[in-house]
Amino acid sequence: MYQTAYKCALKQVPQDTVVQAISLLQQGKSVREVERVTGLSKSAVGRLRKTHCFGLGKPKGGRPKLLSAADERYCVRQVTKNRISSATKVAKELEKDTGRKISVDTVCRTLHKAGLVRLRSRRSLCLVRKTFARGFLGVWLTRTGQFNSDGRTWTWIRSGESLKSHHVKMTVKHGGGNIMLWSAITYAEVG
Repeated sequence: MYQTAYKCALKQVPQDTVVQAISLLQQGKSVREVERVTGLSKSAVGRLRKTHCFGLGKPKGGRPKLLSAADERYCVRQVTKNRISSATKVAKELEKDTGRKISVDTVCRTLHKAGLVRLRSRRSLCLVRKTFARGFLGVWLTRTGQFNSDGRTWTWIRSGESLKSHHVKMTVKHGGGNIMLWSAITYAEVG
């Protein structure tokens, strides 16, 4: 099958060395590792690889993935099923569960790859029952903050999907809040 001798860099190489190099290449060893074990030059090992191991692909280079396939599914599930609205919260949950530091950008890339897009949360008026207003008595002096004034919020949604109730943020007309209440205010009159 193999020649009795293989010409390599103007010298004869024994057949057992060639067979050993080919078997190491077929096991998935790199050219550098085969060179170290057999003593052949890199160019000779490369030619052996090209002629005898043409079906084998090169080892994949680059940085290994930080998230496994299960971690990616976990990120998508946190957004779709558990209704976590931000990638920051998903990254914190993932870090708590796996014990590894996961970047928010990594989570965003994973969600984009899964077909989810970022969308600004829609706002809807919060309708309060009249019975609640009837039973309400204000205090002597109360100062309240603005309702939902914590800035712009985002949510994740699949492209083409309609809005659901958890994509909508409840709000009050004209912001509500920053109101100073004096005396007793009831549904019927100011007292």
